[in-house]
Amino acid sequence: MKLKKIVLLAIPFFLFSCVIQQDIYFNKDFSGSYKYSFDFKEYNEYMNIETDEEDDEDNNLSNEDFEEYLNFVKSGLSNVYGIENLKIVNNADQGEVYFSFDFTNVESLNEALKYANLMETETNEFSSYFEKKGKTITYLRPELPEEEDNNEDAELDDDDYSNLFVWKFNLEFAADVKNHNLAKDTTISIQKAGRKFTETNNIFDYTKKETKWVFKMK
Repeated sequence: MKLKKIVLLAIPFFLFSCVIQQDIYFNKDFSGSYKYSFDFKEYNEYMNIETDEEDDEDNNLSNEDFEEYLNFVKSGLSNVYGIENLKIVNNADQGEVYFSFDFTNVESLNEALKYANLMETETNEFSSYFEKKGKTITYLRPELPEEEDNNEDAELDDDDYSNLFVWKFNLEFAADVKNHNLAKDTTISIQKAGRKFTETNNIFDYTKKETKWVFKMK
């Protein structure tokens, strides 16, 4: 993870979280749209007020911090068959960064999900993916291996991480969901008459277990 800069900056400031979010929308034919975003607007605003130095690159994340990662995403997704309308926004100076696209099928989405990484410039071998069989679609997210602690992050415990990085995942279907099996995930809320499923968690906690959700469409 290349979030060391914001981790180090945030040690004294736990008033605001940085939200990292995925939004996936499936049409009835299982094409759809996708968005992966970083939102740290409140964090930047707070840092600006505290330091009164909006242009001090040591206080905020800047566009340059995301440039290499987003160029990697653009290069990679441009070569994924079935990915269309790719849009990349790097407005880190104002606390917003995201990329979005349309996908033609589950296979193209799965390939693109390998680029949804925490500012890493290599594909994620443990990325989540979908399996489709008839009107049933299964979402699988492998458990990530734990990384060794390093001295830079030693001052932060799990509660601190929870305050720093919020993970939000929205999965929505155009078709009605006949039934679903979310295993025993307790962080899931369901909206839009049972067609939208939202997971909210500490971004470090959601990776600690293997996830399998099964959805059967009407």
